Amino acid sequence: MSDAIARVEASWAALMDAIGGIPEERMREPGVAGDWSITDILAHVAWWEGRAIGTVERSLAGEPEPELGNDTVDSLNAGVYEERADWTVEQTLEELHGTHERFMAALRQHSTIDPDLIEGDTFEHFDEHAADIRAWREREQLD
Repeated sequence: MSDAIARVEASWAALMDAIGGIPEERMREPGVAGDWSITDILAHVAWWEGRAIGTVERSLAGEPEPELGNDTVDSLNAGVYEERADWTVEQTLEELHGTHERFMAALRQHSTIDPDLIEGDTFEHFDEHAADIRAWREREQLD
């Protein structure tokens, strides 16, 4: 198994563990990470992992990464939040898992990719938000 695949799978498992057992009615409560709910976080994670699919495909084709242009990470995050704010827990989880499956399929096609190319949109990102969720669970005494 490649280093990239192993790192993504381990971080994904930790993220899934962090959300495991949280009642659906608590998934939309704000305050998990700033004003964001778990649903907001997962919609955000799915969007960035979807972006990583393009990174893998471009790397496989030998194409460079496009510039963000005038966008910033904060402006992209705000746009994703606004676009997906009304999504249900079910919609969000379907997008999250579907995107992850598509990403893993792309990654298996290019398993020798440099993990540094995808870390910010995948395993480091999963770890960051799994930590947010675990801290919220602790504050809310959900463990």
